[in-house]
Amino acid sequence: MIAIPVNNQKLPAGHFSKAPQILIYNPEMDESHCFTNPAASEGCQGKQELIELLKREKVGIVCVRNIGEKMLGRLLDLNLSIHHIQPGTQNAKAIYEEAKKTPQLLTSAEQGRPSINHLRKQQNGGCGCNHKHGSADKKRCCGKGADHSHALASNKGCCCQGKRHA
Repeated sequence: MIAIPVNNQKLPAGHFSKAPQILIYNPEMDESHCFTNPAASEGCQGKQELIELLKREKVGIVCVRNIGEKMLGRLLDLNLSIHHIQPGTQNAKAIYEEAKKTPQLLTSAEQGRPSINHLRKQQNGGCGCNHKHGSADKKRCCGKGADHSHALASNKGCCCQGKRHA
């Protein structure tokens, strides 16, 4: 399964996390389904929901024009194959064929665009949880994993003082 960001039926959208929709394409069946991109409007929790959507749909390849370094890192942590594609390809099958024929793989989070929102949070002292975001051990102040799925499942956001993480 392949995920492609979509903006008003334009493939591919300019930025993965900001695209209004995500198209999931199955090349074996030559069929696709379009989903509203939860990351486009839901902030940190929406980005986690996007990750869960990709897992649920068993996505193995993500095709992007632009992607932030934080999201790219999360996708690489899931062992997804991230392909940088050029604008102008107008259908999912052609994007898949382009990615197969001339793969331009993104293999490091540093290849993504710097996260302006993350930098802004850091300049303002972080989220107030008294821990470093993105620490090497990927633990937060509550001792749970970086995705905080234990708190997101209850729709309460992060368990850390009611704050949400990027």
